[in-house]
Amino acid sequence: MTGPDPRHSDQTHNQVRSDSLGNAFQTGQLHGDAHVGNTTVRNTTVSLSALGVVAGVVITVVAGLVVWKVVATETAPAVTSTTVAGGSTIRTSPKTSTPNDSTRPREIRLSSRTGVDLDGDETVAERVDGASGDTDLYMTETGILYTNGNGFADDLGTEQQARSRCTDAVAAGQNSAAQVLPIMAGMQYCFATSDDKIAWLRVKDSKLAASSSVVLAVQVWPKER
Repeated sequence: MTGPDPRHSDQTHNQVRSDSLGNAFQTGQLHGDAHVGNTTVRNTTVSLSALGVVAGVVITVVAGLVVWKVVATETAPAVTSTTVAGGSTIRTSPKTSTPNDSTRPREIRLSSRTGVDLDGDETVAERVDGASGDTDLYMTETGILYTNGNGFADDLGTEQQARSRCTDAVAAGQNSAAQVLPIMAGMQYCFATSDDKIAWLRVKDSKLAASSSVVLAVQVWPKER
């Protein structure tokens, strides 16, 4: 009895050749045992489709990082560097500018022997005895206007820059007029309130002769520290 030729068995076991490897890669996978020279690779599975998915994920992540970097660069504020003596570098960011006046003028009506508290939310005139306590502006029966602060300072200029002018005037002690007679529309004054805030007024209308009343436009700002 003769059995199978062992040479044929070896040939069958080592059947993976370069041509079969080419066919395996063309179909996208290589399975089984492969003999290359004297090296045996067993149970090997190579999936080209899986490699393609991994490569796609890597490319997507890299592209996302590039887009994020570009957006962050465009939206970040400019930073300047200054080198001082000794080689030290100081990095500074630009400050955002704010308008000089952040509040709108409030209209206030005063008549004979009435006053108003400008530091509160309500600006309705009430009958009072004078410019004391919380009363910041008071008008007498003869139409003379008093302030609870240190007095008035004459003001000229636009409403938009009133805060800067009045801050300087009050800081310099220019508000030394104890009382004023607001008989003409358009007259402007700087003064301080009872809470030591900066204030500005403009006479909008004056009817002192007929009804002893005035209409004022008033703005109040916290004092800059």
